[in-house]
Amino acid sequence: MKLLAVLAAALPLAAVAQYSPATDVPAQAAPSSDATSAAPPPTTGWAPAPQRNAPPAYPPDAPLRRERTRGSWYIGFGLGGGGGSISDSAGTHGLKDFVGPNPTVLSMNFNVGATISPQLLLGLDVGAVAAISSTETSPGVKDTQIQTTYYDVALTYFPWERGLFVKGGMGLTALTWDLDAGGRSTWRGYDMMAGVGYAWWLGQSFNLTFNLDGSKAWYGSNGPDSTQTFSLHLGCEWY
Repeated sequence: MKLLAVLAAALPLAAVAQYSPATDVPAQAAPSSDATSAAPPPTTGWAPAPQRNAPPAYPPDAPLRRERTRGSWYIGFGLGGGGGSISDSAGTHGLKDFVGPNPTVLSMNFNVGATISPQLLLGLDVGAVAAISSTETSPGVKDTQIQTTYYDVALTYFPWERGLFVKGGMGLTALTWDLDAGGRSTWRGYDMMAGVGYAWWLGQSFNLTFNLDGSKAWYGSNGPDSTQTFSLHLGCEWY
Protein backbone atom coordinates (compact mmCIF):
# COMPACT_ATOMS: atom_id res chain seq x y z
CA MET A 1 0.00 0.00 0.00
CA LYS A 2 2.83 2.38 0.80
CA LEU A 3 4.32 1.77 -2.65
CA LEU A 4 1.02 2.74 -4.29
CA ALA A 5 0.89 5.91 -2.25
CA VAL A 6 4.43 6.88 -3.31
CA LEU A 7 3.65 6.27 -6.98
CA ALA A 8 0.46 8.29 -6.70
CA ALA A 9 2.43 11.23 -5.30
CA ALA A 10 5.21 10.97 -7.94
CA LEU A 11 2.87 11.05 -10.92
CA PRO A 12 1.84 14.73 -10.54
CA LEU A 13 5.49 15.76 -10.08
CA ALA A 14 6.46 13.97 -13.30
CA ALA A 15 3.68 15.78 -15.17
CA VAL A 16 4.88 19.10 -13.90
CA ALA A 17 8.39 18.27 -15.01
CA GLN A 18 7.11 17.43 -18.49
CA TYR A 19 5.23 20.76 -18.85
CA SER A 20 6.91 23.56 -21.00
CA PRO A 21 6.07 27.05 -19.73
CA ALA A 22 4.58 29.62 -22.17
CA THR A 23 7.64 31.80 -21.94
CA ASP A 24 9.90 29.15 -23.38
CA VAL A 25 10.81 29.66 -27.08
CA PRO A 26 10.37 26.47 -29.04
CA ALA A 27 13.38 25.26 -30.90
CA GLN A 28 13.47 26.28 -34.58
CA ALA A 29 13.09 23.58 -37.09
CA ALA A 30 15.96 22.90 -39.38
CA PRO A 31 15.44 24.32 -42.87
CA SER A 32 14.17 21.84 -45.36
CA SER A 33 16.32 20.81 -48.26
CA ASP A 34 13.74 22.04 -50.77
CA ALA A 35 13.85 25.72 -49.62
CA THR A 36 13.64 28.17 -52.51
CA SER A 37 16.62 30.28 -51.30
CA ALA A 38 19.60 29.39 -49.25
CA ALA A 39 21.87 31.70 -47.26
CA PRO A 40 25.10 32.64 -49.14
CA PRO A 41 28.17 30.77 -48.06
CA PRO A 42 30.60 32.71 -45.92
CA THR A 43 33.33 34.57 -47.83
CA THR A 44 37.00 34.35 -47.17
CA GLY A 45 38.97 37.53 -46.64
CA TRP A 46 37.79 41.12 -46.26
CA ALA A 47 35.21 42.61 -48.65
CA PRO A 48 34.20 46.29 -48.30
CA ALA A 49 30.56 47.11 -47.98
CA PRO A 50 28.84 48.14 -51.24
CA GLN A 51 28.27 51.86 -51.81
CA ARG A 52 24.56 52.40 -51.83
CA ASN A 53 24.80 56.17 -52.54
CA ALA A 54 27.81 56.56 -54.84
CA PRO A 55 28.62 60.19 -55.85
CA PRO A 56 27.55 61.12 -59.39
CA ALA A 57 30.20 61.09 -62.12
CA TYR A 58 30.83 64.61 -63.46
CA PRO A 59 32.74 65.37 -66.69
CA PRO A 60 36.35 66.47 -66.13
CA ASP A 61 37.05 70.17 -65.94
CA ALA A 62 38.16 71.81 -69.19
CA PRO A 63 41.91 72.59 -69.26
CA LEU A 64 42.76 76.13 -68.33
CA ARG A 65 43.81 78.34 -71.27
CA ARG A 66 47.44 79.38 -71.14
CA GLU A 67 47.99 83.02 -70.38
CA ARG A 68 49.49 84.98 -73.26
CA THR A 69 53.01 85.90 -72.27
CA ARG A 70 56.02 87.07 -74.28
CA GLY A 71 58.78 84.66 -75.14
CA SER A 72 62.48 85.36 -74.74
CA TRP A 73 62.81 86.64 -78.34
CA TYR A 74 60.69 88.09 -81.14
CA ILE A 75 60.63 88.32 -84.93
CA GLY A 76 58.40 90.07 -87.47
CA PHE A 77 58.02 91.75 -90.84
CA GLY A 78 55.73 94.25 -92.53
CA LEU A 79 54.76 95.64 -95.94
CA GLY A 80 53.02 98.85 -96.93
CA GLY A 81 53.48 102.26 -98.54
CA GLY A 82 55.06 105.56 -97.68
CA GLY A 83 56.93 108.53 -99.03
CA GLY A 84 59.89 110.79 -98.54
CA SER A 85 62.19 113.43 -99.89
CA ILE A 86 65.85 114.14 -100.55
CA SER A 87 67.64 117.35 -99.59
CA ASP A 88 70.79 118.61 -101.34
CA SER A 89 72.37 121.87 -102.39
CA ALA A 90 69.57 122.41 -104.94
CA GLY A 91 66.79 122.08 -102.36
CA THR A 92 64.39 119.35 -101.29
CA HIS A 93 62.65 117.09 -103.78
CA GLY A 94 60.34 114.12 -103.40
CA LEU A 95 61.52 110.59 -104.04
CA LYS A 96 59.19 110.40 -107.04
CA ASP A 97 61.12 113.18 -108.78
CA PHE A 98 64.18 110.95 -109.19
CA VAL A 99 62.50 108.15 -111.18
CA GLY A 100 60.22 107.88 -114.18
CA PRO A 101 56.56 109.00 -114.23
CA ASN A 102 53.78 107.25 -112.32
CA PRO A 103 56.03 105.58 -109.76
CA THR A 104 54.89 103.27 -106.99
CA VAL A 105 56.14 103.92 -103.44
CA LEU A 106 56.57 100.84 -101.28
CA SER A 107 57.89 100.25 -97.79
CA MET A 108 59.07 97.18 -95.92
CA ASN A 109 60.25 96.35 -92.43
CA PHE A 110 61.98 93.45 -90.73
CA ASN A 111 62.81 93.17 -87.04
CA VAL A 112 64.25 90.56 -84.69
CA GLY A 113 65.57 90.70 -81.17
CA ALA A 114 65.28 89.83 -77.49
CA THR A 115 62.59 90.45 -74.87
CA ILE A 116 64.08 92.52 -72.05
CA SER A 117 60.84 92.70 -70.03
CA PRO A 118 57.07 92.34 -70.68
CA GLN A 119 57.16 96.01 -71.76
CA LEU A 120 60.54 96.38 -73.47
CA LEU A 121 62.10 94.79 -76.56
CA LEU A 122 65.62 95.30 -77.92
CA GLY A 123 66.70 94.26 -81.38
CA LEU A 124 67.61 94.97 -84.98
CA ASP A 125 65.13 96.99 -87.05
CA VAL A 126 65.61 97.11 -90.83
CA GLY A 127 63.36 99.35 -92.92
CA ALA A 128 63.25 100.63 -96.49
CA VAL A 129 61.20 103.07 -98.58
CA ALA A 130 61.49 102.90 -102.37
CA ALA A 131 60.00 104.71 -105.37
CA ILE A 132 59.84 102.43 -108.43
CA SER A 133 58.87 103.21 -112.01
CA SER A 134 58.62 100.96 -115.06
CA THR A 135 57.96 103.74 -117.58
CA GLU A 136 60.65 104.33 -120.19
CA THR A 137 62.11 107.82 -119.87
CA SER A 138 64.80 107.51 -122.56
CA PRO A 139 66.24 104.74 -124.72
CA GLY A 140 67.63 102.05 -122.44
CA VAL A 141 66.26 103.67 -119.30
CA LYS A 142 63.00 102.08 -118.26
CA ASP A 143 63.08 100.40 -114.82
CA THR A 144 64.26 103.14 -112.46
CA GLN A 145 64.30 103.06 -108.67
CA ILE A 146 65.50 105.10 -105.71
CA GLN A 147 65.55 103.54 -102.25
CA THR A 148 66.65 104.50 -98.78
CA THR A 149 67.36 101.71 -96.28
CA TYR A 150 68.22 101.86 -92.58
CA TYR A 151 69.78 99.23 -90.28
CA ASP A 152 69.10 100.30 -86.71
CA VAL A 153 69.45 99.06 -83.18
CA ALA A 154 65.99 99.80 -81.80
CA LEU A 155 64.00 99.73 -78.56
CA THR A 156 60.27 98.96 -78.64
CA TYR A 157 58.23 99.93 -75.58
CA PHE A 158 54.70 98.78 -74.67
CA PRO A 159 53.35 101.09 -71.92
CA TRP A 160 50.58 98.59 -71.03
CA GLU A 161 52.52 95.45 -72.08
CA ARG A 162 50.32 94.99 -75.17
CA GLY A 163 48.38 97.10 -77.65
CA LEU A 164 49.97 100.52 -78.13
CA PHE A 165 53.74 100.67 -78.58
CA VAL A 166 56.42 103.19 -79.47
CA LYS A 167 59.92 102.57 -80.75
CA GLY A 168 63.10 104.39 -81.58
CA GLY A 169 66.61 103.61 -82.76
CA MET A 170 69.66 104.68 -84.65
CA GLY A 171 72.21 103.10 -86.95
CA LEU A 172 73.48 103.00 -90.50
CA THR A 173 71.68 103.96 -93.70
CA ALA A 174 72.15 103.68 -97.45
CA LEU A 175 70.60 105.57 -100.38
CA THR A 176 70.63 103.71 -103.71
CA TRP A 177 69.70 105.33 -107.04
CA ASP A 178 69.28 102.85 -109.92
CA LEU A 179 68.82 104.31 -113.44
CA ASP A 180 68.73 101.00 -115.29
CA ALA A 181 71.17 101.35 -118.22
CA GLY A 182 72.26 104.70 -116.75
CA GLY A 183 74.02 102.96 -113.86
CA ARG A 184 73.61 102.69 -110.09
CA SER A 185 74.97 104.89 -107.31
CA THR A 186 74.92 104.34 -103.51
CA TRP A 187 75.61 106.79 -100.66
CA ARG A 188 76.03 105.75 -97.05
CA GLY A 189 75.49 107.56 -93.81
CA TYR A 190 73.71 107.28 -90.46
CA ASP A 191 70.14 107.80 -89.36
CA MET A 192 67.70 108.14 -86.49
CA MET A 193 64.34 106.37 -86.53
CA ALA A 194 61.12 106.63 -84.50
CA GLY A 195 57.75 104.93 -84.77
CA VAL A 196 54.40 104.25 -83.17
CA GLY A 197 51.95 101.41 -83.66
CA TYR A 198 49.38 99.07 -82.25
CA ALA A 199 49.52 95.28 -81.85
CA TRP A 200 46.46 93.01 -81.82
CA TRP A 201 47.33 89.80 -79.95
CA LEU A 202 45.52 87.12 -82.00
CA GLY A 203 47.33 83.90 -81.05
CA GLN A 204 49.53 82.51 -78.32
CA SER A 205 52.43 84.57 -79.69
CA PHE A 206 51.18 85.97 -83.04
CA ASN A 207 50.33 89.68 -83.30
CA LEU A 208 48.94 91.71 -86.19
CA THR A 209 50.39 95.23 -86.06
CA PHE A 210 49.78 98.61 -87.65
CA ASN A 211 52.90 100.79 -87.86
CA LEU A 212 53.82 104.37 -88.65
CA ASP A 213 57.61 104.86 -88.85
CA GLY A 214 59.75 107.84 -89.74
CA SER A 215 63.46 108.16 -90.42
CA LYS A 216 65.96 111.00 -90.88
CA ALA A 217 69.34 110.18 -92.49
CA TRP A 218 72.52 112.16 -93.18
CA TYR A 219 75.19 111.43 -95.81
CA GLY A 220 78.73 112.45 -96.75
CA SER A 221 79.72 115.56 -98.67
CA ASN A 222 79.92 113.74 -102.02
CA GLY A 223 76.17 112.99 -102.12
CA PRO A 224 72.85 114.37 -100.92
CA ASP A 225 72.74 116.12 -97.59
CA SER A 226 69.88 114.13 -96.07
CA THR A 227 66.76 112.07 -96.65
CA GLN A 228 63.45 112.13 -94.81
CA THR A 229 61.10 109.15 -95.14
CA PHE A 230 57.96 107.74 -93.56
CA SER A 231 56.18 104.43 -93.94
CA LEU A 232 52.74 103.01 -93.15
CA HIS A 233 52.61 99.24 -93.05
CA LEU A 234 50.86 96.21 -91.64
CA GLY A 235 53.05 93.76 -89.83
CA CYS A 236 53.06 90.19 -88.59
CA GLU A 237 54.92 89.80 -85.32
CA TRP A 238 55.71 86.84 -83.08
CA TYR A 239 56.54 87.98 -79.53
